[in-house]
Amino acid sequence: MIRFFLLIFSTAFLMAACGSDMQTVAAPAGLHYTTLNASYAANQPVVPNTPASSGGPIALYAVTPALPPGLTLDATSGIISGTPAQPTARAIYTITGSNKGGSATTAITITVTSGETAPANLSYDATPVSYELGEAITPNLPHSEGGAITAWSVTPELPPGLQLDAATGVISGTPSIVTTATTYTVSGSNGAGSVSTALVIAVALPVPPASLAYAQSWVLGGEGRVLLTNSAQSSGGAIRRFSVTPALPAGLSLNTRSGEISGTPTETVSRTMYTVTGANAAGSVSAPVSLEVVKPGTWAQGNPMNEARVSHSATLLADGKVLVAGGDLYGTWGQVRSSAEIYDPAHGTWTETAGPMNVPRAMHDAMRLKTGPHADAVLAIGGIATQLQSKQSDRYDPLSGTWTWSTSLMSEMHVNNQTTTELDDGTILVVGGSLPPPKIFGPAGLVTERYDPVSDTWAAAGTMQSAHVSHTATLLHDGTVLVAGGQQTITSSSTTERYNPQTGMWNTTGELVEPRSVHSATLLPDGKVLVAGGTNLAGVTLNSAELYDPDTGMWSAIKPMNVMHRDHVALLLPNAQVLVAGGDTLRTDRTTELYDIKTGEWTMAGLTHTNRFGATFTLLPNGQVLAAGRISDSGDTDGATTELFVP
Repeated sequence: MIRFFLLIFSTAFLMAACGSDMQTVAAPAGLHYTTLNASYAANQPVVPNTPASSGGPIALYAVTPALPPGLTLDATSGIISGTPAQPTARAIYTITGSNKGGSATTAITITVTSGETAPANLSYDATPVSYELGEAITPNLPHSEGGAITAWSVTPELPPGLQLDAATGVISGTPSIVTTATTYTVSGSNGAGSVSTALVIAVALPVPPASLAYAQSWVLGGEGRVLLTNSAQSSGGAIRRFSVTPALPAGLSLNTRSGEISGTPTETVSRTMYTVTGANAAGSVSAPVSLEVVKPGTWAQGNPMNEARVSHSATLLADGKVLVAGGDLYGTWGQVRSSAEIYDPAHGTWTETAGPMNVPRAMHDAMRLKTGPHADAVLAIGGIATQLQSKQSDRYDPLSGTWTWSTSLMSEMHVNNQTTTELDDGTILVVGGSLPPPKIFGPAGLVTERYDPVSDTWAAAGTMQSAHVSHTATLLHDGTVLVAGGQQTITSSSTTERYNPQTGMWNTTGELVEPRSVHSATLLPDGKVLVAGGTNLAGVTLNSAELYDPDTGMWSAIKPMNVMHRDHVALLLPNAQVLVAGGDTLRTDRTTELYDIKTGEWTMAGLTHTNRFGATFTLLPNGQVLAAGRISDSGDTDGATTELFVP
């Protein structure tokens, strides 16, 4: 009897203990790393990248895909360390931290360069910030780009009780005296250079937080795709705890100490507004975050532009925003626009620039300058305008938001269907194109010109062997430019040529398998060029595709696309796929498809919400694609619509 009682007691005790353990293990939340965008030098030890999280303690860490050779993730501590063995391209890595209660995810980017690079764009989670006297602060984490920072310093000294970690740059501690708002300069350096940022810190008696905002007030994600960490910024009294309502979608979590939103959504959610509240002992403040989660490989509707546009330009700026300029209202060339506007992916908003272009333009090109006194400015080139003005280029200054004239004139007008290519030295090559209507073909199809952003001048770049209009131009890995196909007189051509910027000479190379114009050309990671679609000699829209091998100068046919495409766009995505979208196939086609570089297969992607003939397609830093504008009938406002592709 006693033995039976002891057995029951022991069993009950074990069950209670197990039940208690299951109830007390909370899932991790708000997983975060000290450095979100790391750039390391090959063969040099890295500064360990350390995680932080809220919720339950993390028992196991894992990463996918595998880190660059030489780097390791400690499965217990989550610290990333090691010595990278070789240069690798920028890639996104998903890190998962888990325990018995669940898991949390976050994303970091890592680039390994051949040599050490200087750090850049240093910032902190919180500034300005007011800490409470006698209260341990939420560690203020630094973020930087470029090379990894190996040493940290601050001047003047931080308020008593606060410390700057000389190895990681993290600011922590418990302030012990009241101080007024003071600017502190934090510097981070490595062997290649240094970078600094200003922090405004005050220590006061408890006061309520004054404001709260998110780096991304609008977030579009893919189901099963990790989201980049969305950080919170606040002012006033330090926020001690964060909460959100309604509950975030499954797989996403809110760091209750820092307010960061991160993770991998595991369910689709229509566009929903979430309210995040930050509070301390003296009060609270709230901020909205709009979130939408869709199936990967589909298109989600974006916010409309301020104006309807077709045959405009779209240029990715240095800060990740997109400049859209010019275009026509309905594609009739009767209402060509000079206006321009900026798309902010972090907030999904469109804002008009401070001023319009100097002249209305459509069918033009626009390039962001990488060198010279106007680096990061955008040059609008050619297009439909008056004779003089189509030879003169507009230049957009992203700092002032205004447009000025470029001083030098091109020798010929490049009205439409020309190509614009940035060369390795930062100069810009313009190839072919047509003369003003009604004369479509002529000397411009043979003319090539080269713009030097350092001297702000145009110069002849040699004469091609054949005239090219509605062709493609692709910068190859060896620095030469491949021009393929296009129209000669009124028929499509199979002619291809290569331009050598070092000699200024044009030489013919292998002919296309099939003559084509208004096709697409995409440089693949292995150096080959994928050409797809277009129209043939008879004007028939094609679904065929082929590859160019720059080593042999030969073209070879590959599997065709599932549907015909012409006047479309093809973009290389970060996931090693090529997206084909838009174009003019009876102006009703909404189909998009993907080419898998590894398998050589074409698969259908999601339908766009409307046809996108005459639209622009821009690859954003987060890997999504922004489609903006389209040709529309008179009175049709769809020309202002936008949408985003989520890979």
